[in-house]
Amino acid sequence: MFRFPVRSLVWLALVVAAPGTITSCGGSKGFDAVQNIEIVANPSEVRFVGVVKGDQETRDVEIRHAGDEGTLQIERLEILQAKSEFFVTDPDKTLLEPGESVTVTITYIPEDNVPDAGTLRIHCNAVNALGGVFDVALTPVVS
Repeated sequence: MFRFPVRSLVWLALVVAAPGTITSCGGSKGFDAVQNIEIVANPSEVRFVGVVKGDQETRDVEIRHAGDEGTLQIERLEILQAKSEFFVTDPDKTLLEPGESVTVTITYIPEDNVPDAGTLRIHCNAVNALGGVFDVALTPVVS
């Protein structure tokens, strides 16, 4: 019969008792705990109501570090869209401490009278950014 050393069982219990809190096991530094770096965008969906061809409308989006530790790193912003009708300004700063925010401006300039949705994609290191991306819907609304 095989027996585990007591030390191994204690280690196993610690790892099982705290799922999701260990991100990597690296060299002489040991284990790195996940920091509570959380991103929030306000508004969470940007709506453009009644904007038609020939018009232009802008909306501000606040990007905030809603976690309580670590530095939120905004690596880049991009607009996902079928046509080039949405534009985003670069943020004034890309490193946010807990509670800090930065505002970017989204501009919608429709090329036709067909509303085309898009997405503001924020590439960052937040724990709630799945795959390193956090998306904000851009929604034109016909009035």
